[in-house]
Amino acid sequence: MATSVPAHQALKCFLRRCKRTTVHREADIIGHNGGAVLLVRAVATDDGWKRLVFSRCDCDCLVWQSRRCNLKVVTADRPRGAPGHQGLFVAVILTAVLFSSGVAMSLRCNICLERFDNGERLPKCLPCGHTECLKCLKELTNLRCPECRRELVGPVDALPNNYFALSFVVEREQQKRADLRLWCQDDGKLATDECVDLGHSVCTLRKLRSEQAAPRLQQLESAASGAREVVQALRDAELAVQAELQQWQGRLRDAERALRRLLAAIEDGTVSETAQPDGLEELQDAASLLQLECTLPVQLRAEDGTLWEAGLQQGGRSLLHPLLLHLHRSGAIAKVGKPKDVAASDDFSPAECRDVSEYCAREDHSQETDDVLRDPHLDKVKKLNGVDCKKRPSWCKVLLQRVAPRVEWLCLSFALREHLDVIHDMPELRFLYVLMAKCSTVAPDLPLQLEELMVVNVPKQHLQSVQRMPNLRKLTLDWSSLPLAVAFPPLPPGHRGLQWLQVYLRPVSTVLSLAKAHAATLQELRILCASEGDSPWHFEDLAEELGRCGLVALRRVVLLRGGAPGFPDNKLPHGKESCRPQKHAVWDSLVAADSKAVRVVTVLCWECDKCPPFPKLGNFTWQEK
Repeated sequence: MATSVPAHQALKCFLRRCKRTTVHREADIIGHNGGAVLLVRAVATDDGWKRLVFSRCDCDCLVWQSRRCNLKVVTADRPRGAPGHQGLFVAVILTAVLFSSGVAMSLRCNICLERFDNGERLPKCLPCGHTECLKCLKELTNLRCPECRRELVGPVDALPNNYFALSFVVEREQQKRADLRLWCQDDGKLATDECVDLGHSVCTLRKLRSEQAAPRLQQLESAASGAREVVQALRDAELAVQAELQQWQGRLRDAERALRRLLAAIEDGTVSETAQPDGLEELQDAASLLQLECTLPVQLRAEDGTLWEAGLQQGGRSLLHPLLLHLHRSGAIAKVGKPKDVAASDDFSPAECRDVSEYCAREDHSQETDDVLRDPHLDKVKKLNGVDCKKRPSWCKVLLQRVAPRVEWLCLSFALREHLDVIHDMPELRFLYVLMAKCSTVAPDLPLQLEELMVVNVPKQHLQSVQRMPNLRKLTLDWSSLPLAVAFPPLPPGHRGLQWLQVYLRPVSTVLSLAKAHAATLQELRILCASEGDSPWHFEDLAEELGRCGLVALRRVVLLRGGAPGFPDNKLPHGKESCRPQKHAVWDSLVAADSKAVRVVTVLCWECDKCPPFPKLGNFTWQEK
């Protein structure tokens, strides 16, 4: 017997039928989509219904047709006196969710997980409240409930059927039969006997739905296949990155151990016995790769001819970093620099370059000099050459102000305080040559983003600011009216370190202190010195002091023999007989060996040997002999 009434009324009616009723324990709430299934066993006594026992009804899906907050009661009566079965089994379903229509509830056996049916898998209610299929119950070796292990009495065929579960089995079968109806593709409606008799093209509703969803199905299958390939590619990349990470972690541990050993050797006074680990230059090159501006052009062609193009930019924490490190370790990427004799001017287009030396050299004022300042194209100038402030300081100041926002390369002579103030605020300036005019005022700091600096008439504050320029790679210090005694501290974290150093200064202690601060990166050192005589420019302990600087990256030393004020013909004392032992002493102090290779430094004299020219302003190409 089955009824469908509002939930609160049905529940009241049910409890009235049970007469005096107490709840033995709280019900197990299970189900899906907000539904709850309760199995209720009412135990009968001589004075009527006295106790309700709630237990769980296992299911895999709870779906009703359009019902709102209903209570459905299905009873299964057994004849009184049937062996092992007393009373009434009641299945109660509570739900408060509006479910989608046209779909039936599906119940499965908890043992074989097969769906209940009207045949061999008939749902049977056990005295404990659980429901299993008849086939599994017959196969039990001992008559106990598979769920709670409660003993069963009597044959399993005599157990009452779960008509509630059977009602959903019937609904499912009806739904299947409805799906077996045919669709007439010629008439565009459900097929009739007449459609079949006339030979119309008919198909099942399932096939019709499959055909209608075919484009979407194909698109989803293709997307899923592509996603699987992408996931596999990322997993492979993850393994490669993990391997790369482990290698670099090992190199980091080696470098840190070497650092600790060196610090301990400094304390013990055994620095000379401590060897540097292998591959330091490789580590520094790999780290510099992550700081460089990088654009990788990518062009891909698909099998159907589709062309994909992209320019991968590196910046911040980029995904290109692991790729660059892998290429560097495998030797697929190497430093080649710029083509030989290519200066930074080739990095700029003709429209971005301007040479004003002609206007600065004119004695008289002219309309052309005014037109230069009014030129609207000055805002695009990135390379400015020939600025001589000696004759036209105010005109040069205005010119510098016009180009200040974008200029990157600047050559300036006889600069005064007012010109240095403008240069200090140039945000894009990278390459600077400046000849300082002699002035009594303190010079302002130069831009800290410089990559190359050439200073003539070096002020002390500019010399001290070198350590605060993290990107500075090439430095030329040319003359000072007075000796500049400066002790340079170690490089701060993040400083790239000098690679080229050309110095025309004294005392030698200042030069050596600067070289020692950049010992890890300095590749070429050019130093003005005499080879003989008793002048302050004859550095007798030069070789010994250079050997103490720890110049592990040094490749070449050039001993400059140029002019110096106060000497005959402005030339420092020099002779071939004294030059040869001086070069040999420098070479002997710098030659060294590690565990795998011998490091040899080339030592040249500017007058006795054929020396490569010092790279021009903005050029960072290493030149051999």
